[in-house]
Amino acid sequence: MSHSVIKISSNLNSIVSSNKKKIGFFFGAGSSMNLGEDLKEYNIPGIKEMTNNIVESIPLEYEETIKSIKECEDNLFNIESLLTNINMRIEVIGKGVIDSLNKEKLVEFKKYIVENLKKILLKHTGISNHHKENLLPHVMFAKWLKNTKRDYGVEIFTSNYDFLFEMAMENQKVRYFDGFFGSFQPFFDSTYFNNTSKDGTVKLWKVHGSLGWMESENGIVRSLSDNHLMILPSILKYKDSRKEPYTSLLDRLSYFIKSDDCVLITSGYSFKDQHINEIILDALKTNSNSLVIGLLYDKQSNGKTLLEEDLTFNKICTENTRLWILGQKYAYIDGRFGKYEYENVSKENMDYTENIFEADYIEIDPSTPQVKPDKDLNATLKIVDSLELFRYLESLRLEKNHD
Repeated sequence: MSHSVIKISSNLNSIVSSNKKKIGFFFGAGSSMNLGEDLKEYNIPGIKEMTNNIVESIPLEYEETIKSIKECEDNLFNIESLLTNINMRIEVIGKGVIDSLNKEKLVEFKKYIVENLKKILLKHTGISNHHKENLLPHVMFAKWLKNTKRDYGVEIFTSNYDFLFEMAMENQKVRYFDGFFGSFQPFFDSTYFNNTSKDGTVKLWKVHGSLGWMESENGIVRSLSDNHLMILPSILKYKDSRKEPYTSLLDRLSYFIKSDDCVLITSGYSFKDQHINEIILDALKTNSNSLVIGLLYDKQSNGKTLLEEDLTFNKICTENTRLWILGQKYAYIDGRFGKYEYENVSKENMDYTENIFEADYIEIDPSTPQVKPDKDLNATLKIVDSLELFRYLESLRLEKNHD
């Protein structure tokens, strides 16, 4: 079967433009990986690349520990699972030795990893104010946030540790709340998390931790210095006192999806985090009018797409019809798999969808208002790239201001 390009575009425009609907975004690593050609030196690598870069640079004395953790984690091994396992070892090791490392060496190993991560992540703080304003794609998103008038503030969930969303929103003076209270050394407080206010304040939930976060006697605090990094556990293997704020942040994601008339749009997220997937799918089961739209950059080196080849998507989307996964060429919508198609090929339709889809078609005579669709006409969803999603939202803002 096929999915209508016009209908998809119309639905997206309606969802994003409605001021009554609760709308949220879940941004994964892909939203930091493409900052555009002019800022490519500040691109944040994905978790796989970050993991490889750090693992390749570790001193020989830590290789046995890396090997042991890799064997334990198998395909789930990444920088988050590595730090989770090191923290677990630190907690239980006492005066003993694990893989040739005592507690002191494990603490040093953890510090080595975190320091190298900070070097990778902090480079984006070097973007000048001028470049933020004129080149940083996240600023387009912040401009849309600032100008959209909604009954409920937009909720942003992100698994990224960087400051790109904070930098963009503060550049545009967007009011946002991130779970911290105070000014000198803001502290994290989860008691607010079940509150859905109608004040229009944007919410920013960093579900895997962040630069600038640190543990203190006062719990989790946000430091005035950016020289801190807290990565929350990728799996719940900590004792209860160490699960915060991880559980509260993920509970907020579940709470949001379960709320009435909400739409969550994912961008730069590959659906590889099983725990996040379970939260999304479980929450969808309890609410008949919520919707999750996954914008999946699924292009592969062999020319195929993940939606064509990975049966995992078939299973989760057919069992959960309110999870739509939109890839570059194909989509699961209402549990049905199909290719994008223009029912009517016309300049008007092309203009209407150009900020969402890219069409490969033969230029038609402007005097011909409509022609029969060509069987080889290709429609590619552009907004699976976070940069293009930000451009699309910016186009809606500009159209609204023009009107």
